[in-house]
Amino acid sequence: MKNKIRPKALLTAIALLVFLLTSCGSAGTESQVSSSSGGSSSPGTSSETTESLKASALKFEWDENLDLEQRELTISTWGAVPTRDQSEYFERRYIRSDRTEEKYNVKITWLPVPDTTKFVQDVTLAFSAGKKYADLMFCTSFYGFDLAKLGAIIPLDDYIDYESPYYAINGDLLKYVDGKHYSYFPDEFSPSSHGFAVIYNTMLTEAVLDPSEDPMTLYKEGKWDWDAFENVVKKTTKTNSSGEVTQWGVGGGWLLEALCMSNGFSPISMRDNKFTCELYTDAGLNVLNFIRRLAYEYKGVDENFQSNAMAKAFNQNKLAMAITPNWPAKWAIQNGMPVVSVPLPVGPDAGGQTIGTEFQEWWVVSSISDFTPEELLQVALDMNENDPAYPDTYQTPEIVKEKYIDRLYEGNVFVTEEEGEIFYDLLQDSSVEKIVDLASYDMRWTLHSQIQLPLYTGEDPRTVLERMRPVIDAELESYLPESLK
Repeated sequence: MKNKIRPKALLTAIALLVFLLTSCGSAGTESQVSSSSGGSSSPGTSSETTESLKASALKFEWDENLDLEQRELTISTWGAVPTRDQSEYFERRYIRSDRTEEKYNVKITWLPVPDTTKFVQDVTLAFSAGKKYADLMFCTSFYGFDLAKLGAIIPLDDYIDYESPYYAINGDLLKYVDGKHYSYFPDEFSPSSHGFAVIYNTMLTEAVLDPSEDPMTLYKEGKWDWDAFENVVKKTTKTNSSGEVTQWGVGGGWLLEALCMSNGFSPISMRDNKFTCELYTDAGLNVLNFIRRLAYEYKGVDENFQSNAMAKAFNQNKLAMAITPNWPAKWAIQNGMPVVSVPLPVGPDAGGQTIGTEFQEWWVVSSISDFTPEELLQVALDMNENDPAYPDTYQTPEIVKEKYIDRLYEGNVFVTEEEGEIFYDLLQDSSVEKIVDLASYDMRWTLHSQIQLPLYTGEDPRTVLERMRPVIDAELESYLPESLK
């Protein structure tokens, strides 16, 4: 894999963002949504073919003679429906869907979702009226939770074996609080997001750090942990003669979530058919005490929670580091800043390196449809199949990896292809725990404004948590379906 810098372009960045939200490839333990199941097989990377992997995952009889009599099967995308000439990827996907249409005598219609913020509302209105929104739907996991709570999508455990190698990487990220799986997700480019990264401005870090303290250097040496992260924050935070901070070591956006995930858990977990706030555990208190030390003792964390505000501060050289799913890094790279992206530092309670994501992408099956679940799943899995029997669309594991890395690289997510390769290998490593943030937007705001921010003024984490316990408990209770209350 090459490791060089090539020109970046705004249009390719926009194209990548559209891909991440519309191509929809993919977005634990019993106590939290994470995936670290054994084995090394996964779509696109296994020595087994995806055909054999898929066969191992099915609990229903695959019918190659299926005839759906030209009935229309609708699939909702995310945003506008991509055109087949939009990219080589979409052309290949359309070839596959055309082949599935012909094989099973079905008419596949792609439906746009012009306003994704109203997706749940629109599905709810259709469901409440006893009408179908679409037979198959794409959504992010926190929207999928809303649809599962509503009953608008069906659990798929009767049809799919999520303990099979086909779901070895992200299978546990497809669960809802009732313990059932609601997404059939596999896609040749799964996962489609690289997870949270720590991006840092080397112009600011190199001015104060010894080369041996560089985050990427430490990561490659297996020494990128909380102590190293704290050292960077402490040394890169600057104040003026009045004691006012002029440069922060790290941005406050995503900091709480990312440190939780780097310490082996999601801030909100699912345990015993309930949503639970993991900040009340010893590992959670370790996160809060760490933030308090960074923000209060060192004044090293700014107060911006919003991604846009954090990206602006980073691009103005006011932050040495920032936690990001991807977009602030893109803006910095487009502005020509000297940026490096490194995985999350390893926390003291984690068993090793983790990957944390803002959400998991879900493909779901409507509970209102003229098709049976078996028919819908056969069509869905067939058109997603990376089958070597069809050379015109088959992608070898090596090609899948190269194109995935190139896509993130060309889209201004990483400065070098080496960075993309590091994250890809972590995502495809079944021994690396994958953790998705389960907090809703409202809960994220509560955690930021009512728990994280008071730590900046030196409040004791236990005092903050006890003050907020009734609010958090009530909010988490409201997320449950009536059957689990």
